[in-house]
Amino acid sequence: MEENKKEETNQNQEKRKLWEGIPVRSCMLMCLGGLYLLYTGYRLCRNVIEKVDGGSYGFMIAGILFLVIAVGMLYVGVRGVLADDKRQKAEAAAAKEEKQLEEKEAVQEETVEKKRMTIADRANLANRITEEDE
Repeated sequence: MEENKKEETNQNQEKRKLWEGIPVRSCMLMCLGGLYLLYTGYRLCRNVIEKVDGGSYGFMIAGILFLVIAVGMLYVGVRGVLADDKRQKAEAAAAKEEKQLEEKEAVQEETVEKKRMTIADRANLANRITEEDE
């Protein structure tokens, strides 16, 4: 039972890696190709339905095939772009959070350094103040 859950988790992680591995440019080109195939498939089917010269049922089958492929390409392209956008937002949020933590740590270190003055440091500070007054 637990092994099945582990295998499913591994498969989900592999799928995520697949979407994250596709460059954005490729996804955008895939979207453009999908739009072109969508238009071409629509035109082929429309010509067969309107019985334009040269329109046969072979073109109808090709048009439907183009439409199916176009939908798949659009799905993959849009999903890849959205995955990249999500990854970039997560990286930006992590960087911002890391920067805030570093700033907090720096402030804490400064306050700790200010609070930990030894008796000798205080005596030296008192001597410097009296020297500055003179």
